[in-house]
Order: sequence, then C-alpha cells, then structure tokens
Amino acid sequence: MSADTTPTAYPRVRIDVRRDGASLQIGDSAFSLASSAPPSHQTAHLSVTTSRTVDPTAPKEIRSADVRHLAGDGSRALQQLLQTARAERERLDKTLAAARAEMVAKKARYESWKQGIFLKHLRKATYRQLEHEAIEATAVAVSAYETRMRAVIVAAIHVDPSLSPSYAHLCDAFRTMAKSERVWDTLAVARTNCIAERTSASQTIDRRDVKFSLSSSALMYCRLEVPHLQNANGGDLYLYPGFVLYEVSRDAFAIIDIRDVQLSADVCRFLERDSPPSDAEVVGTTWAKVNKDGSPDRRFRDNRQIPILKYAELTVTSSSGIHERYMLSNYADAIGFASAFRAYRALFRAIPAG
Repeated sequence: MSADTTPTAYPRVRIDVRRDGASLQIGDSAFSLASSAPPSHQTAHLSVTTSRTVDPTAPKEIRSADVRHLAGDGSRALQQLLQTARAERERLDKTLAAARAEMVAKKARYESWKQGIFLKHLRKATYRQLEHEAIEATAVAVSAYETRMRAVIVAAIHVDPSLSPSYAHLCDAFRTMAKSERVWDTLAVARTNCIAERTSASQTIDRRDVKFSLSSSALMYCRLEVPHLQNANGGDLYLYPGFVLYEVSRDAFAIIDIRDVQLSADVCRFLERDSPPSDAEVVGTTWAKVNKDGSPDRRFRDNRQIPILKYAELTVTSSSGIHERYMLSNYADAIGFASAFRAYRALFRAIPAG
C-alpha cells in the first residue's frame, strides 16, 4: 500500500495506520483519528432490547447518531479541505466547459475551410489564422482539463506491515460474505402482538435490500478498495485499514478509529414470507396465521405454510454513535467475516483512557 503519485493542486492527505491507531496528516498539519467521547446528551445505542417507549409495539429505528456528533478534529479538517476542493472543481468545470465549446467551434470552422478547394488557397492569411486559433483553443482546453484533473484530494494510506496480512484476510472474508444472495439493511424493529396478529413472529422487521462490495469512497482519490457496507437510511460505511469512514454525503461524514468499532454476527431466525434465498438454511416451518400452540388457524382461507430461515444479523456499533444493523441470507459467511474483523481489530492497542 504505497503512496500515490497522482498530481494534485491540494495538500496531500496521508494516513498512517499502526498498532497504536491511525493518524491523519493534511499538508503539515497532523491529527489523531482516535474517537472522542460522545456528547453528554447523546443517548445510548438505539438497541431494540433496551429502548423504552410508551407503546411497546412501536417501531424502534435502527440508525447511527447525527454525523455532527461523530466528527472529530480529523474529520472536520478533512471536511473543510474537501469542501474547498469541491467548490474549486465546480468553478473549474465551468471553465473547462467554456474552453471545450470554444475549441469545438474553432476547430469546426477551421476544418470547413480545410476541406474546401478554393478558400484556403484564395485567402491564405485567413486560413492560417483559423488554423492558429484552432490550435490555440485546443491548447487552452487541454490546459483547463489538466487543471481540473489536479483538483482532487489524494489520500495515501500507509499500513504497518504487521497489519497487512490480517487486513487482506478481512477483505477476502468480506468479499465472500458480499456474495450472499440477499443483504438487507434493518431500518426498524417492532414487537408484535402475537395473539392479535395470529403470528408466531415475536418481531416485525422493516428491512431494505442493499449492496456490499469492495470499493473506495468518492470523497478522496485512493487506489485502495475496502469493504463498503451500503446503508438505506443513513451513511454508508467504508472499513479502511485503521478507521471506518461513515459517509452520509459529500459534506457530511465522519472518521471513526477502528479501535472504537465493534462488529458482531448473530443468528436471526426469520419467518420468510417472500421468496426464500437459496443460500439460507431452513430451520423450521410455521403458518401465516397460527394458534397459540403453533397449529394453523383454520379460520383463515389459504393459510399457507412459510419457512423459518436462519439468517445472520450483522451489527456495527461504536461508543461515538455508530449503530447499524444488517441481515444476510448466508449465515456462515457472515460469521466468518465477523471473526476476521475481530481478529484484525485485536491487533491494535487499546485506546488510552482519558
């Protein structure tokens, strides 16, 4: 994972990942990526098992804290740099568009004379002038393009060699897990009234399909592809070697020290009313409408039997406010990834107290 040599008009961003954590350097300014304590007014993680509401069946939303509560000094410094770079890119895009339009017009006029039989011979001075203007406009457009391409933030990530093999294993385990036939973001969970609803499901889960992939955030130019967990109701998560990037938008993101991140995978027995994924294990069956003893409620016509599937529930949390929960159809691969993450995280020294 060597430094990037892409030319840029901005201070280079360097991230050093060592066993004692990650540090961020922007130009000559250095920042620690260790997470700060959460604000005093921030509630605990939005756990469906500990949250209390007046109505016990009311849905409990599963999402992370506001990004403003997650951002530390490193995040804010990088955010300011990115905002400056984006404003400059928008200005340069307009300049480049105008230069390209001028180039196309000048070249078109020159080519029309060049293809002619008489004008370029009868009016040689004008023809040469048109040729000169076409060449000059092309040079201006090329220069504008090169300037625009340098208006990017280049991030060079340097990882301690003792960490690289374990991180590579983590990425391999993620690549395998990402092949799960179905991946859902859990948006909210609500307790069901089993008697009134005639169901054996203890919870109703609001979920939405998302994608897991190896990619890189568009915020910074970086050749490193990392585990990317898409989010349906908040920010996407990128698991970089020494930190987690929580990206809501180009203007709202936070960098969380990996030592402050916990990731676990547990069993989720789910009554699947949709088409069952082929890579999920069937652990039982029930009925769409059931009696207290689990037998089918004969009062309902077309009361169909539905499978109970063994899914994985993947949870990502941090003391600074990250709280995301996913459901995956391939339980074994999710367990393998969670194990690889814990093994990699264990290589880092604990965050110093205070």
